[in-house]
Amino acid sequence: MAHLFWQAFEPKLAPVFGTRAKGVLFIAPNLNSNAAFCAFDGQELVGVVGFRTAEAGFLQGGFRQMRAVFGLTGGLWRSALLEVYGQPVGPQEVLIDGVFVDTPWQGRRIGTRLLHALSDHAIGLGKTDLVLDVVAENTRAVALYQREGFAIAYTKKLGLRRWLFKATAVHRMTKTL
Repeated sequence: MAHLFWQAFEPKLAPVFGTRAKGVLFIAPNLNSNAAFCAFDGQELVGVVGFRTAEAGFLQGGFRQMRAVFGLTGGLWRSALLEVYGQPVGPQEVLIDGVFVDTPWQGRRIGTRLLHALSDHAIGLGKTDLVLDVVAENTRAVALYQREGFAIAYTKKLGLRRWLFKATAVHRMTKTL
């Protein structure tokens, strides 16, 4: 799962984690499988939707885990940068932390099915809204979310953070369940 996560989000993750090897070393033990739905072909993992509620999230780990991989100084600045990625989650919301499908499996509606599974789960938890942040330039993802009933609530310009996100703006998209 960590390798697939890295593959999907490398442009966002590389400024924080550097190499794939170091990134996966941090990510792998800090993924919370209880905050994800996965798609498999037999034993092969082909897609994941990670999510976060006010209670728990998909990618966990903080300074202590960063320090274990990157040392004191590296752990400090990387932990601070990860805070930039973090968005608050309201008590009635489920935040989608990422939908990622292995490249050979894209275009087969796996992402859509994962979103449906998460929507059903959120309703079961008594939540009323799904929310997510997506870079405005990722038009393919924006179109997928709009087809699934999400609407752009607002767009936030990234300013100096554009180098970190490799984008100029982020859409906050919401869907009422």
